[in-house]
Amino acid sequence: MHPPESRSANSPAPRTEHVVQSLVSEFAEEKRKERERERAQRVVDPRRRRVIQAVGVALCVATWVVPVPRPGDDVGVPTAERRATSARLTLLLASRRVESFRQQYHRLPTTLLDAGVSEPSMMYSTAGDTFELRLSVDSSQLTFRSGDAAPVAPGSDSAQTRGIVP
Repeated sequence: MHPPESRSANSPAPRTEHVVQSLVSEFAEEKRKERERERAQRVVDPRRRRVIQAVGVALCVATWVVPVPRPGDDVGVPTAERRATSARLTLLLASRRVESFRQQYHRLPTTLLDAGVSEPSMMYSTAGDTFELRLSVDSSQLTFRSGDAAPVAPGSDSAQTRGIVP
């Protein structure tokens, strides 16, 4: 029989040292693999890199070539037809606001502001259960009368079918 080896109270057993060393090695190996995965993710496929570069160049060329109006540039004055169409649409939207107010409160609004319309050049009047909206465009005046016809979609050709008359 061999006498037991003398060990100090603080020194770990050989088996414990082996386990600790094994765990440290395993941890170091995992960290190494993790760094390799991160490096592999950072590497971009050459085809993908070319596509990204081509898109970048195309955007730069488009930005350089396409003219962009600057503040103060004359971008054109709207035509009389466009102003009239815009006024018709404004009347149509205002009439829908008034109708919505009427459905919600079961009465006509006292002013256009009550209905949420803040067009300063639009005139509003009521007569009993009907209302009338007037809007000046150039030298003419457009009128919407709620009793004439129900408003329809803005794409309609005839102003008369929307209740809007010159």
